[in-house]
Amino acid sequence: MLLGNLFSVITWQHSAVSVYLARSANVPEGLYICCFFFLQLSKEKKALDDRVVELSTHLAEEEERSKVATKQKSKLEALVADLEERLRKEQEV
Repeated sequence: MLLGNLFSVITWQHSAVSVYLARSANVPEGLYICCFFFLQLSKEKKALDDRVVELSTHLAEEEERSKVATKQKSKLEALVADLEERLRKEQEV
């Protein structure tokens, strides 16, 4: 049974399949190499997915900070405009 010899354990972990190979004389070298690289690429994909989540969280935080800064800028601009208007009225009197 080729599959029984090829895969010793298959576990589901974080929506990705981690395949641990049992090297056997019945498994062709090319197939073993393909499975090995599949396992390595699956690990890299998981690492990249984790990085995407991390960067997305950071982006959301920065967007929130940007919104707060924009609101503060608008308030300060309104305050400056109000103070300039008051100063102009005082100078007219």
